[in-house]
Amino acid sequence: VVLTGGAKHGTGIAGGVRAESILIQQQAAPTAKTVSATLTAAELLARIITVTQGAGANSAQQMPTGTDLQAALPVDFAVGDSFDFSIINLGGALETATLTVNTDVTIVGRAIVDVAAATASGSGRFRCRKTADHVFVVYRIG
Repeated sequence: VVLTGGAKHGTGIAGGVRAESILIQQQAAPTAKTVSATLTAAELLARIITVTQGAGANSAQQMPTGTDLQAALPVDFAVGDSFDFSIINLGGALETATLTVNTDVTIVGRAIVDVAAATASGSGRFRCRKTADHVFVVYRIG
């Protein structure tokens, strides 16, 4: 389903789409990581990843390749389209979870997700945007 905003009224900006109901989404169980790993496109598309590294160690969670991401997305996922996902760090003490790049995937912004503490939220929100055929940029948005 494609919803398009109302008339531009000469402004060049598309009108808004107002949802006056509760948006209900299916949510699969979060993917749980306990060691450094390469994330799959399916795990990202499930939208929530938890990381509990343990043993006082940091973890690296590598993005899938751009080719793998594109293969998992609908065929009409166009340049400029995006999806969001979150990483929640459930580790202890100073254990960080770092999102790392892969072939045809770059990251803009802080890729480290600290553990929950008085000075850090313990989670990171990311937007993965297609910029060219099988090429993606991941932005830290929260």
